[in-house]
Amino acid sequence: EGVGSYRVVATPVSDGTSTIVVTGLPRDDIQAQLTQLLTVIVLATLGGLILLALTTAITIRVSLRPLRAVAATATRVANQPLDRGEVTITERIPQAEADPRTETGLVGASLNKLLDHVNTSLAARQKNEEQMRRFVADASHELRTPLASIRGYSELSLRALSQQQGPTV
Repeated sequence: EGVGSYRVVATPVSDGTSTIVVTGLPRDDIQAQLTQLLTVIVLATLGGLILLALTTAITIRVSLRPLRAVAATATRVANQPLDRGEVTITERIPQAEADPRTETGLVGASLNKLLDHVNTSLAARQKNEEQMRRFVADASHELRTPLASIRGYSELSLRALSQQQGPTV
């Protein structure tokens, strides 16, 4: 004990005697090499996994850039006041990020088409509102003259009636 670990082999000698040759080698060098090899393998594996994780994160980030552009455009449109007045939606997904050959590009192209339809609908709504305002203004103007005439005749009739009845006390 205390001398370390050895690998020992006992080999009988073939000269006809019962002599056995015992050979032993220390295992410390082999253990050190195995420990060093295992350490290198573990560190290389960890380095490879970290490199793989970084590469995957960068790849995902780059491939989702068009989707972030779609989300930013949708947010800008959502923040516009669309409930009154003449409204036009000029925001669109850039053509480079609306490529219908990719899933994200297909979403961008669909959003552009949706924004075109909404813009057309808003223009039609504005046109209808303007027609309604003109109609109400014209109708109001046309009704003022007959109403003023009826009021005038009513006042004349009331005066005539009050003159016939005489003064009231």
